[in-house]
Order: sequence, then structure tokens, then C-alpha cells
Amino acid sequence: CSGTVADDYSFTFPTGTVTVQKKNVAVTASSHTVNYGDAVPTVSASYDGFINSATSSVVSGMSCTTTYAVTTNVGMTPTTSCASGTATNYSFTYTAGTVTINQRPVTVTASSHTVQYGAAVPTVTASYSGFANSQTQSTSGVMSSLPTCSTTYTAAVHVGAALAQRTTSCSGAAAGNYSFSYATGAVTVNQRPVTVTASSASVTYGDAVPTITASYSGLQ
Repeated sequence: CSGTVADDYSFTFPTGTVTVQKKNVAVTASSHTVNYGDAVPTVSASYDGFINSATSSVVSGMSCTTTYAVTTNVGMTPTTSCASGTATNYSFTYTAGTVTINQRPVTVTASSHTVQYGAAVPTVTASYSGFANSQTQSTSGVMSSLPTCSTTYTAAVHVGAALAQRTTSCSGAAAGNYSFSYATGAVTVNQRPVTVTASSASVTYGDAVPTITASYSGLQ
């Protein structure tokens, strides 16, 4: 201050100061959605509170991470977080994010078979595509219920029958970390080979021509 005058007083003008505090900026760790077994996502920071056209470029040392790992199970709630950011004119408060883990899709395919007409019903099995972390349907603790597989084929189904009469299918798989979709297979019915044997005969010279008949081997 300056310029003050009075008849009975003289004045001195010591200076004061303005203390500039750092402005607080809110930092939020990014949230992510993954399928079980997916790679660890890259966690990033978002900022709210910069002024004077400042951006995250004024920040150094910010580090973001997550408690999620590729083996984290569905139903768990891993977090994301950021910390250690510094800036000349800003201080920081931090809000955590989350990683949502969905079931990983697995395709179950029913086995296909080739049979001859009249053959017994084949045993239909399931094959799997999509497991993570080197797991299979036989890995301990992975499956809570294995699928059951069946076929509409019977020994009476004819060659050339409609697919609906010879489809293979599986259903009923269940697992905590996996969801399942199903692909059908088919039983291909080929003709059954039959051997036709002409009858043999024994005659005396001059006898009439014998009657030749057929016998069959392989009919069902």
C-alpha cells in the first residue's frame, strides 16, 4: 500500500504476501471390462480440475496399476488405482476404478461320425474351444458340470435321411469362469456292403440246367 497522508501521523508501508496454494485435481483410475483369462488391461488416469489450459502434461511420476491378474476369477472385484503424481501447481486426490470380469465364452462341439446303415448308435463326445490359462474341461475345479451328448440317429435311419434324423448335440455344461455355446455334429450313413453269392449245383452230364439262386451276407 502507499500514498496515505494525515496531519498528525506519518506512515510506513511494509509489504504483505500472497501465498499461492496448489490447486487440487481429482485423478480417477480407468475402469475396464474383460473376459476371464484376458490380458491385464492398461490402466490410465483421467483428470478433473486443471485450469489455465493446463493438461496432464504438467504431471510427472503418475503411476497406475490394477490388482487384476489373468487368473482372477469371475465374481471377484479387482481394483484399479493411480498414485505418485506430482506437479508444481497442483495437488492430487485419487479415486479407484474397477475391473469387471465376465465369463469367457467356450464353444462345445458334438462329435460327428460315419457309419454304415444299420450300425449301432455311436458314442457322441464333446470337444472344446476357448479355454484360457492352459485349462481344459479336465482341469481340477474348472467345470461344475460336464455336458451330456446324444444323437437323433438310430440303427433304423436310412442312407440319405434328413439331418434332423441323424444330428449329434451336447448341452448342460457349466463352469464359474466360462459360458458355453453349442455346435451340432452329424452322423453320416453310408450304404452297408452286402455280398450276393450264387448257388452252386452238381449235375450229371445231360441233366437240365439247374436253377441258380442267390444268397445274401451282410443284410441288417
